[in-house]
Amino acid sequence: MAEINFTNIQKTAIECMTNNRQLNSFLFDSSSQLHKDMQPSFLRIGEFVYDYVKDMIPNITLDDIVFQGSSVNYTYNPKSDLDLHILCSHPKFNAKELEGMLDAISYELMLLGYKTSIKNKLVDYTAFSYIKGISSGIYSVLNRKWIEEPVRQEFEFSYSDICDAVIKMRKDTENFIRELSEEYKDNCTFEQCDKMREYFDNMRLNAYHSASNGKKEYDFNYTAFRTFRKCGEYNELRNYMIIQHKSVVENPMFKHHKNSIDL
Repeated sequence: MAEINFTNIQKTAIECMTNNRQLNSFLFDSSSQLHKDMQPSFLRIGEFVYDYVKDMIPNITLDDIVFQGSSVNYTYNPKSDLDLHILCSHPKFNAKELEGMLDAISYELMLLGYKTSIKNKLVDYTAFSYIKGISSGIYSVLNRKWIEEPVRQEFEFSYSDICDAVIKMRKDTENFIRELSEEYKDNCTFEQCDKMREYFDNMRLNAYHSASNGKKEYDFNYTAFRTFRKCGEYNELRNYMIIQHKSVVENPMFKHHKNSIDL
């Protein structure tokens, strides 16, 4: 794994702690409503995703198409993606059951390379069974109105605090992977990969849980995780996990009954 890029972490921390006084003019007019001429484009993206989902899950219903994330809050910056969430429901499945199916379909769309942008801004679209995340601002594109209006707060910590936290997260993660590798000696197993995946999932969930205290995108732990993810540290270490998983699957010496390989 590459050495820690301190300059990149500092730069990303500054971006993630952007705190504007006005909402994103790229999306919203002077009355804080989505520009009318942009609504049709976002609706077409949402309907494309819904049509794809509907082919996989018959009788599914489109409930709403919403924006969440920094682009609809005061913490947006020039690099912010447009997080478009397509909310669906189904008469036979509860939200949790449906969520697993929608996750798989959204991942499939990503693998197929269906990417889109509006005026050179990447639109990151995903199908969900319920509103999720910690965004204080939630905007309905379908109805062109706020579901929850964003609240501007102040960050109660410094850039250097976040940089220190990100460096610690990186070192803690490297130590975890090192200890895991020593535990499994020269064998790479599915169990080892599952433990790595669980570690990363818990990292994300802990950040979201911390942000549920009312601070939301102004929470320290969430901002540290967001910086960790945005500066590439999170993805680099997740890619290491993916490579390990791939080595298990592709190695011809893989022993199914042992769930391991001999190297």
